[in-house]
Amino acid sequence: MINGDEVMFSLPCITSLPHHHIFFSIVSIMIQRKPQNYLSMVPVHNVQEFKETEGKITLLIPKFKHDWLRKWLIPKHKSPFFRIHLDETGSHIWQLINGKRTVEEICFEMRGIYQHEEKAIEHLEERITQFLTGLYKKRFIIFMAGSRQ
Repeated sequence: MINGDEVMFSLPCITSLPHHHIFFSIVSIMIQRKPQNYLSMVPVHNVQEFKETEGKITLLIPKFKHDWLRKWLIPKHKSPFFRIHLDETGSHIWQLINGKRTVEEICFEMRGIYQHEEKAIEHLEERITQFLTGLYKKRFIIFMAGSRQ
């Protein structure tokens, strides 16, 4: 029996919570990571096929993931790829992505390429990071955590 002054508190047991609440709680804990410095990230190509023509890169993105879909849905005279043409600067950046260089190292290399053009160097890091972010959003590249020095 509980007196008028006594109050009984009961915390919910984890087994009394719906299963989806438990799952999302665990997933949210697992996803929380330490924020990474963008310049220390290492971009890696996520597009297997690309070609270089006159110094410019063309990314070849398959129209269909599975070969059997390509065989049945794409006419023989049509290309099985979407073509993404990169400009001169984008092509230079694409060629510098090797899975080992960090974004900061790519910016440094690009600064060396465009050192004689003041307009091109003005907001170079910002332009490169925006370009890489665009490639990442389209899933043309992925980022790996860079090594700490």
